[in-house]
Amino acid sequence: SSLDTDVDKTTYGGFVDVDISDGTISLRTL
Repeated sequence: SSLDTDVDKTTYGGFVDVDISDGTISLRTL
């Protein structure tokens, strides 16, 4: 993961993992 997702985890109860190298976005739940 190329981004810090700590804030997203707190806000959404999960996080969106953005991988810049692959250009993909995946939603992951806790």
